[in-house]
Formats: sequence, structure tokens, C-alpha cells
Amino acid sequence: MKRFLISVIFVVFILSLSACCSTTNNQSITIFQELEDYVGQMKNEDISNTDILEKVNVDEKKNTASSDEIEMKLFINDIEIPVIWEENDTVAELMKDVSKEDIVVLMSMYGDFEQVGSLGKKYLSDDKQIMVDSGDIVLYNNSKIVLFYASNAWSYTRLGKMDLSKNEVVDLLSNGNITIRISR
Repeated sequence: MKRFLISVIFVVFILSLSACCSTTNNQSITIFQELEDYVGQMKNEDISNTDILEKVNVDEKKNTASSDEIEMKLFINDIEIPVIWEENDTVAELMKDVSKEDIVVLMSMYGDFEQVGSLGKKYLSDDKQIMVDSGDIVLYNNSKIVLFYASNAWSYTRLGKMDLSKNEVVDLLSNGNITIRISR
């Protein structure tokens, strides 16, 4: 019986991780630690299958946030662009500002691989040396938003990714300066 319960928890844990592919490492570690603690409790208590499923469902809802909850829109030259926003403090701060008023940024081409523009203020950042590719949206130097149409490696904070093909991104970003608008 205990093997069955542990198997159920393990399967639900794996499914919750795969369903939340943008979950941060800290959230994954927290979920894993809570499940590990719960398995430890299971060994010491008589817990039913219903109790296990209720506990896992509560923990899953508490520790994950869906990209659907991030209600920001990106427009490039007044064309709405589908974006999968990251779930981090920088995006949360950006969303807070956008809830007050739209953010409009004049972007300039740079280095034949990106468009860069000033957000007009410094944002929280968690810069890491990363490789970016076509469609990636990042924060650079706490105050600049960068949209990529080719690859680069540098120290950035991830903001999101345009949900477009590489060709669509190149067509949008590689033909001169643009204006972006971020709104709710």
C-alpha cells in the first residue's frame, strides 16, 4: 500500500513539473521538498489515497502560477505579438507599471541581431550569463528592453519569448527601428 501511495505522489509530482515547464528552480525545489516531507509523514501516519491527492492538488495550486495569469500584451508597431512571459520579480514589477499606464518604447536596431530601447526607469534584475535566440525578450542593464531576432550571449534578465516562428520575428525586427507598446 505504501509503495502505491509513493508511486502516486511521484507520478503527480512529475506531471506537475512537466505541466509547468517555466517553473523556476526555487519553485521546483520547494515542491520537491514539500513532497519529500509529505512522504516522510506518510511513513509515520496512516493516510488515505484521497488525502494524498488533496494534499498534492493544494500544493500544486499554491506553488505554481500559470502564464495565463500574466496579463500583459506586447505590440510591435501596433501589431499584437503573442508572448510567453516569464514568472519572475522583474516581470511582476513591469506588470505593476503597465497596470497604471502603457509603456511605449522607441527601439533601435543594434548589431544585426537585436532591437534595444530604454524603459525610462530601472527595474529589478536577476542578470545571468545566458544564450538568447530569435524571439527572446530580456532586460539589459536594469533599464533597457531588448528583443532578439538572432542569437547572442550576454548577461540578461529574461522577460519573455515571442510565440512566433524565427522567420516571423526576423521580418518584424530586422527592417529598421520599431516602436513597442506593453499594455494590459
